[in-house]
Amino acid sequence: MNTKKEEFYKFVDVQGEDDCWEWRGCKNKAGQGIFNWRGTWVSIAWLSWVLTNTGSTKGMTVHRNCDNKLCVNPQHLFLEKSTYRRLTGKDAINIRELWRDKNTTLEKLADLFDVSVCTIRSVLLYDTWKEYIPTGKPVIYPKK
Repeated sequence: MNTKKEEFYKFVDVQGEDDCWEWRGCKNKAGQGIFNWRGTWVSIAWLSWVLTNTGSTKGMTVHRNCDNKLCVNPQHLFLEKSTYRRLTGKDAINIRELWRDKNTTLEKLADLFDVSVCTIRSVLLYDTWKEYIPTGKPVIYPKK
């Protein structure tokens, strides 16, 4: 076993072959497991897949056949063509305008636009779609 794989599995409660293997490491604000892989925070499901399988995951998303978002058992993971919708500049403007509503959350916006929370966060931080700016007062992230 290589060092990175050993480091990853230190945070996994490995059980039986058919059982969920719970992630005990870092989680993001949405409660999803994350791991720092080569300087970037990545999904634990994706990393578990990469560490135990060969082949590219490009254009694909790792899913679980169980309902446990902290499960990293390779037997529970499968690849599926990514269905994430691509945003447009108008979407970016709308996301930033909707963010002004004090009842809006990252998760609500992600559901509304059918993208990940990370994608919404990138739009709000102007990491993406920088040139698309809503009218009115500036959008401040994160909300206090």
